[in-house]
Amino acid sequence: MNVSRRAVGRPTREQAAAIESQLLDYAEQAFLESGFDQVAMAEIAQGLAMSKRTLYSRYANKNDLFQAVLQRLVEEYQRALRYDAITSKGNLRDALFDIAQARLASLNSERGRALQRLLSMHTYRFPDEVLTAHQDTMEPTMNRLTQLIAQSPEVSAQIAKEPAQAASAFMALALGAPARLLLTGHVLSSKEIQERLSYSVDLFLRGICAEAGSID
Repeated sequence: MNVSRRAVGRPTREQAAAIESQLLDYAEQAFLESGFDQVAMAEIAQGLAMSKRTLYSRYANKNDLFQAVLQRLVEEYQRALRYDAITSKGNLRDALFDIAQARLASLNSERGRALQRLLSMHTYRFPDEVLTAHQDTMEPTMNRLTQLIAQSPEVSAQIAKEPAQAASAFMALALGAPARLLLTGHVLSSKEIQERLSYSVDLFLRGICAEAGSID
C-alpha cells in the first residue's frame, strides 16, 4: 500500500482528518489481509511512516484500532442505505421489493463485502462487537420494514400488532439465502436477484393474506 509522507509539524484539522482516514484505511487492509493476530501496531506505524508514539496517542492498543476500523465500516454501510424515499403508497409489494433489493446491493458493494469479511474473520475474537455490528447494520432495514408493515392497510390487524416479528420473518425469507451466496463469493446476476426477491416477496405477502383471511 502506497502511503504519502507528510510534512513535519502540527497538522491542521483537515490534515489530521486525512491522517486518521489514511490510518484506518491501512489498518483495515492489514486486518483483512492478515487477520487481527498477525497484525502488529509497530508494523502499521512503519507502513504509514508514523512514529509509534503518534499511533499510540490515537489508539491505546490494537483492539481500539480494530474497533475503530469496524465502526467506520458499519457507519459507511448505514449511510449507503437509502430507505427514506421508499413508501408503500404505491403498494406494499413494491416497497418490500425495493427495500430487499437495496440491502442486497449494499451487501454486494465493495464496502459491504469488506465489512462482512471483517466480521466473519473476527467473530471468534470479538463476539460481542461482531454481534453489535450485525445488529447495527440490520437496524435501518428492520426499522423501515417494521414501519411499512405497521402502517400498511394491506396487512391484517393481528400482523400490524407485531410488525417487528413480521419484518424479521421477511428478512429471513427474502434476504437470507441471497445474502449468504453473495457473502461467500457467489455472483448473482441482476435477473437472478430479481427473480429470487420477487418469489420471496410474493410468498411473504400470500402468507399475510392467508393470516388475514383466517382471522377476520
